Amino acid sequence: YGGVSVFVEQQRIDEELGLAGALTAANLAANPDRRQTVFPTDFANADTRISRLGLIHGLTDAWQLEGEASYRKTDSLSSFSGSPVSQTRRQRSFSPRLVGSLTLPTGEVLITAGADFERAGYGSSSLFGTTTNVQSVESF
Repeated sequence: YGGVSVFVEQQRIDEELGLAGALTAANLAANPDRRQTVFPTDFANADTRISRLGLIHGLTDAWQLEGEASYRKTDSLSSFSGSPVSQTRRQRSFSPRLVGSLTLPTGEVLITAGADFERAGYGSSSLFGTTTNVQSVESF
């Protein structure tokens, strides 16, 4: 015990998707067999970056302190039916915990006690207006 293990993870996801587009209800009603689109340039592009840091610290032979912190960020730009939409998403989390074992007359018991804290934010801008939302979650 007494040793510390640390890990760091980094990830990037770059998506550039060409979408087939959509037919309006009027297009489909006029020609139910129609297979082409009137919006061939629709797209969805997203850039996501994820960082994660964790550690394990031995307190005794039977107990250790563990924890992880992470951050995720996604920025996207899309066009649906010729209408641009931009979105941002952010998520932060922190999960500390104490893990250990107790020896009882009936056997060994593994105990985990901890908490999870998360905070997420979302923003969107389109022809329909701007939307923002922030949520927090705490679990024990």
